[in-house]
Amino acid sequence: MRLFPPGLAMTFKSYGVVFVTLLVATSFIVACSGGSGGGSSSGDDDAQVNDDDADSDEFGACCEENQCSVRTYEDCPAAWQGPDTACDPNPCDGGGSTTTTTEPDTTTTTTTTPVTATTTTSTEPTTTTTTVPTTTTTSTEPTTTTTTVPTTTTTSTEPTTTTTTVPTTTTTTTTTEPFLRCFRDADSDGYGDPNVFEDQDDTEECPAGWVDNNLDCNDADVLTHDGADELPDDGIDQNCDGPDGTRSDDNGVFVAKSGNDANPGTMALPMLTINAGVDLAESEAKAVFVAEGEYVESIVTAASLFGGYESAGWTRDIDGHPTTVTAASAFAVATKVFSFVIVQGFVINGEAGSVAESFGVLVRSSSIVTGNRINGGARPTSYGVFHEEGTSLLVNNTIEGGAGSVASYAVKQTGGTMDVIENGIDGGSGDRSFGFVNYGNGSGKANLVGNDIDGGVGETASSAFYCSNSPYLFFHWSPIP
Repeated sequence: MRLFPPGLAMTFKSYGVVFVTLLVATSFIVACSGGSGGGSSSGDDDAQVNDDDADSDEFGACCEENQCSVRTYEDCPAAWQGPDTACDPNPCDGGGSTTTTTEPDTTTTTTTTPVTATTTTSTEPTTTTTTVPTTTTTSTEPTTTTTTVPTTTTTSTEPTTTTTTVPTTTTTTTTTEPFLRCFRDADSDGYGDPNVFEDQDDTEECPAGWVDNNLDCNDADVLTHDGADELPDDGIDQNCDGPDGTRSDDNGVFVAKSGNDANPGTMALPMLTINAGVDLAESEAKAVFVAEGEYVESIVTAASLFGGYESAGWTRDIDGHPTTVTAASAFAVATKVFSFVIVQGFVINGEAGSVAESFGVLVRSSSIVTGNRINGGARPTSYGVFHEEGTSLLVNNTIEGGAGSVASYAVKQTGGTMDVIENGIDGGSGDRSFGFVNYGNGSGKANLVGNDIDGGVGETASSAFYCSNSPYLFFHWSPIP
């Protein structure tokens, strides 16, 4: 029979019945009770055993008032019967009934009573288990935080409200109060200043000097606006994209007085004549960059021409590196029909002679002629600029009609459309001298803005303007603000 520590012993009443109780499912006490009679606590001398050698912690049968219980030697207040822990047969004098069947009964009874004990036992791991998830609960904090962030982020709601409100207000305003926003076009290039605008009510077009776009990045320069043609190496961003255009072997053919027409036309190996450079440039869709010096040629070109360079490092200074073209025949520079040409940075002189006409620049296609000094020459009839057709800009030039013995014209237009802006125009010294002549019989349209026009010193006649049967000549006398 297995014994357990005595600390959980129960008291039994003497009804001749064996009571067995299991506590905590780990220890129990077996008690023996006698009949109705009881013996003395001293018991029978033969039944008592005194073991002087017994250990204080040793278990054995203890007889107290003829009742037998299992105790340690130290805890036995009466007669300790020795290490024989069995109470059957009863070592006490009372000779009570034995509880030999108690142990198996206890086993059977244990099945019922341990319910409470089991509950108690399961409480310990339950407590332990609860503690573990309590620690795990810490993981709930980041979960809560994560959930809170998107929940608190009502940002999506705010812009939704704003977006709804703004277009609603705008739509209402547009519907009830229609207007046309016009931007000032001070330089008359067709592109408006984004910083200066007015709203026009009940009108379908902007007044004179105003346009319905805001694409000008410099409203004081007619050559500068969104999508304009870039002029190289002048320090100005004409097309509003940021950087200035620059010359290179990739985009140009180079001509210098030190060059040779057998050269490839690079900056290192330039060509000698402008006409040779033009032929190569037209075949490669490039421009012609010309170094300082005088070139006696009559140039017919579909390629753009840029003067004012020096040939050592190909830096540009139009005034510091004068590049001169003097006509070898009737004209100095003529543009080809159906081409677009820019001519910038030259001194251009028509031919002197005794027959027919001389031309500084003969425009027969859409062109930009800017930053040049042009003289019509000295044939009997001389023209600084003669415009036949195309849509052209004459901007920031100095134009003189020349010294034609019969007549001299600074600018004469017989067709096409011209914007003549901020030029110095002088009719020259012919017998009849004219600053600007529109002689298109209704086929030419001109817009003159901010020019300084003088009719010249003709002896027979001198006129700043002459218009022949054209309803399309417009003058703006005030300088561009």
